[in-house]
Amino acid sequence: MVISQFNTQITLEFLQQKRENQYFERKGLGEKEINPTKIANELIGMLNADGGVLAFGVSNDGALQDLKSLGEKLSDYRNLFVDFIEPHGNIKLEEVEVEGNLIFLYHVDQDIERIFKRKDNEHIFLRVDDKNKQLDRDAVRNLEYDKQIRKFEDEIEVEFDFQDIDMKLLNGYKQKLNYEGDVLELLVKRHLAIKKDGQYRIKKACVLLFAKDPEKYITSASLRYIRYEGIRS
Repeated sequence: MVISQFNTQITLEFLQQKRENQYFERKGLGEKEINPTKIANELIGMLNADGGVLAFGVSNDGALQDLKSLGEKLSDYRNLFVDFIEPHGNIKLEEVEVEGNLIFLYHVDQDIERIFKRKDNEHIFLRVDDKNKQLDRDAVRNLEYDKQIRKFEDEIEVEFDFQDIDMKLLNGYKQKLNYEGDVLELLVKRHLAIKKDGQYRIKKACVLLFAKDPEKYITSASLRYIRYEGIRS
């Protein structure tokens, strides 16, 4: 028997026996540190990944638990995605009665254009397989690349030393374009650099194109997030 109005796959057997995975998570009342913020973290992880369903009130072994036992605290779980998640994602809370037990089903839609975080502490999570992982700064940046929120090549390389520009290569580029002006102005016109208050600042795309040793500035871990290949060819 289907017990969800939003997902026809969710039956009692599904809730109790389905292996937890990228798209499905159980949370029982007896788990350590189970509270509204813990549920919010899990939902943030799903929002930043591929969406899914979190069943609250079902233990890891499939036992059903009655959320009515939470009493007045139940409202905290009804409002957690408003209180703790920013920005507001597309999450539908479905309250179902299963064999006399109140169960919450949080239905999470994937969002490919935004990064979600905790409203109170700005922590960011990502669901990977059946685990929820808190992301550090580098991992958040990589997630932004994956969602195409941030373009790697448009970032400024603040530590760049202009002595590291391959001037022979850059002058050859200038000649092919039949450009008569200063090479740094050419980089600005080609959106490879910016000029602010009389100072030039080089973008990572320029580092990849014209630095003598790009790996001096760009780590191999970051290179796989470049949106084009063969940029120096």
